[in-house]
Amino acid sequence: SVPIMMENVSNNAGQGFTIEPDPDAANLSCALVVDSFGQDSGTVCKALIQRGQRTLRELIRDTGLRPSRCQQALLVLIQHNCVLPRQVQHKPHVFEIHTDNEVSYEIQTEQVLHRLRYPRFLLHVRECMSKTHELLVEGLLEHGRLRSHQLFARAAARPYFIEQKKSGLPLDKGEHLDTVISRSLQMATDAYFFPVFLQLVEGRFVERVPVTFAFAWNQPLLSSTDYS
Repeated sequence: SVPIMMENVSNNAGQGFTIEPDPDAANLSCALVVDSFGQDSGTVCKALIQRGQRTLRELIRDTGLRPSRCQQALLVLIQHNCVLPRQVQHKPHVFEIHTDNEVSYEIQTEQVLHRLRYPRFLLHVRECMSKTHELLVEGLLEHGRLRSHQLFARAAARPYFIEQKKSGLPLDKGEHLDTVISRSLQMATDAYFFPVFLQLVEGRFVERVPVTFAFAWNQPLLSSTDYS
């Protein structure tokens, strides 16, 4: 399965430039990150806003955080599409054979500020599509990048979905979950949510994103594909 993410949180990825935020936007971005993810993530966010693209080594030096804490803060920010990792290739020196690949990290200030609009996003999806669509979008906004089976399991555990299943009332799709497929609950959940999910993809509410990046000293940490 593939991970997932909100398009509005990642649609600038890969454009190769950053718009410097004004001081008020920068301060608000840091405050939002601290409120959502904690002080360490806020410290990393502030360093990236002030200094631009930085490697992990540079961030550890800039923030004064221990390597493990700085790395964890970066993981959280990348998971929620607030930081974009970029592979930087340095030309080899005269007597070197291989190039030196390094990863730098760039803050996505506009994506951070989008967090203020999350309630409006959810209301728009509910009114224009359905409550089930809203459950899937809510999962991505709350958890960042997820694989499809993770997203479906999270939506199936929500009180709305459970109550609908228990009461035997038809879901938004107009049919009982138990009649979708009877082999297993997992298969039934996937069979119900996948068409709803495809509608979100086709409507460009979510998109498929790569999750291949390295952290410290060229050691691979994640290598996969996700939705967001």
